[in-house]
Parts: sequence; structure tokens; C-alpha cells
Amino acid sequence: MENRREVVGAVWVRKMRNNEQFLSVNVKLDGKEYNLVAFKNSRKISQKQPDFRVYVSRPFGQQQLQEQQPSQEQVMDEDL
Repeated sequence: MENRREVVGAVWVRKMRNNEQFLSVNVKLDGKEYNLVAFKNSRKISQKQPDFRVYVSRPFGQQQLQEQQPSQEQVMDEDL
């Protein structure tokens, strides 16, 4: 009997501009694809704390664009 595990994703080691490393994670579960990033937990002080923190990945610069664009509520308030 074969005991094989299903591959659901992959992890790449990447470098930021300041040469710090992080993990780029791609996972596919239930037909949905998830892009995540993991950064070393620089505030770890005990073994009970995680070695890495995982976040949902956004394309570089997307967060800055979202912060600059007014929300629909802000636009509606300004129109009144």
C-alpha cells in the first residue's frame, strides 16, 4: 500500500531589498489558491512563540494604492 501525501503548495526563500530573507508561500486548497508570505518573528523571546509570522500576500505597492484611494463611504460623504 502506497503512503503518498498530496502536494498542496510550495515555498520559496526570497530576499527583500535590505537583504533580509522571507518565505513566499503558494497553497491551493479546495480549488482556491492562496498567496502568503512569512517573516521571521524578530520579537520572539520564548519557545512558545512562533518562529515566523504568516500574512496574506499582496502585490508590491498594492497596499499603498489602497491607502491613497478614498473608500466608497468617503466619496459619498464628500458628495453631500
